[in-house]
Amino acid sequence: MLTDHFERFRGRYEDDFEREHGRWRGVVDAVVGRYLDCGVLEAGFVRVRCEDCRAEYLLALSCKTRYFCPSCHAKRLACWTQWLGEELLAPVAHRQMVFVLPTRLRPYFQWRHKLLGDLARIAARTATDFVSATLNEPALSVGITLCIQTHGSLLNWQPHIHALVTDGGFRPDGSFVRLPAHATDALTEAFRRHVLYFIARLVAHIPDKGQVLQRYYGYYANRARGERRKAARAPEAEPAAAEIDAATSRSLEPDLAEAATVEPANVSRADARRWAVLIRRIYEVDPLVCPKCGGTMRMIALIQEPKVIDKILKHLRTKGRDARAGPWATGLSPPADAAAEAV
Repeated sequence: MLTDHFERFRGRYEDDFEREHGRWRGVVDAVVGRYLDCGVLEAGFVRVRCEDCRAEYLLALSCKTRYFCPSCHAKRLACWTQWLGEELLAPVAHRQMVFVLPTRLRPYFQWRHKLLGDLARIAARTATDFVSATLNEPALSVGITLCIQTHGSLLNWQPHIHALVTDGGFRPDGSFVRLPAHATDALTEAFRRHVLYFIARLVAHIPDKGQVLQRYYGYYANRARGERRKAARAPEAEPAAAEIDAATSRSLEPDLAEAATVEPANVSRADARRWAVLIRRIYEVDPLVCPKCGGTMRMIALIQEPKVIDKILKHLRTKGRDARAGPWATGLSPPADAAAEAV
């Protein structure tokens, strides 16, 4: 399948899949390229010969990629499992722990894969703190090996951690203390607290409202750029501000002038234009084109009243529709009374 369709998929990725699965990563080309050559004699092989009878055969080279190639990954897994049993794991009891993220937090890790390392550290710290606190011995050393997995059974994005943890901990003198029977509620709460702490660190980097993070100096300073524009522009050719606004409106939103006339007072024409243009730039979809007939849509109300919001969302949920769906989804009108209250 990949042999026949990968190049076509690669060419269509940006248009059809990037919005949902993120930007194309260079590692994909490398891994898939090696996988397509895996076991193919034309891509290289080893000659294997018997020293006694001189019988010979050719052994095709493998790609040795992780996770993607079923054969090579199975070999890696077998070797790793053997190494765990023979070299790493101490001769004590172990238990498996699985750390799963809430659904709403998963997209953050999809767009920034480096965060998976932070998630692994959170899981390890949670397991260590839990064992030490349960046994009331802060100096215990807990043995932990983690496997980061990013998908569920249906290949959906579901980052989670499989942890193999010693069923207790090692004291500084090397003796092992066994973990007694316990409930998992405390462990669940500990992981939740660590995740919340991680979120606290993450949101700390959200800039304050109005805080300027992009600044320009010297030749690129606002004043210097303004002076260059002023010097390069002939006074008699300078259009009026109203003409500039009208020209911009025509070039970006040809049908917005009529739509703006029926917008409520709390949705300005400039706001509507900026919103539509930004949506088009980011999602490559025009939010002011009706998904049913292709006609012009317009913003008719800004809904902020909690009662109206609850009524509309309840109606959408009872119809089995995603309230967060964009204008590219099939439209669904709210109930007449809710719509009337909204307007």
